[in-house]
Amino acid sequence: MILGPAEYELPCYHWQLEALAFFDHILYGAANGYASQPPVRYWKDRAEAYGSAADFPIPGSAPERLYLASSRADAAVHRLSAKTTRQEQTAGL
Repeated sequence: MILGPAEYELPCYHWQLEALAFFDHILYGAANGYASQPPVRYWKDRAEAYGSAADFPIPGSAPERLYLASSRADAAVHRLSAKTTRQEQTAGL
């Protein structure tokens, strides 16, 4: 499993190479080093780097519920929020 930063520019060549390595290993049995990769790789925003783990959820992490939100009526600006839209309106956000 790979959890990474959002990519909005196409083509995403680094993901294509990742997919090729995965399928070459799984379908053709290629000894390309993919089997030695950690099972979980994830992007750490503040560190601007990837981390890895042997399991998911990542040990030491805490679950957090996030809601899709928009700060404008025309939905021009979207984000994730820890509160529902109704809770934000009640709080005056």
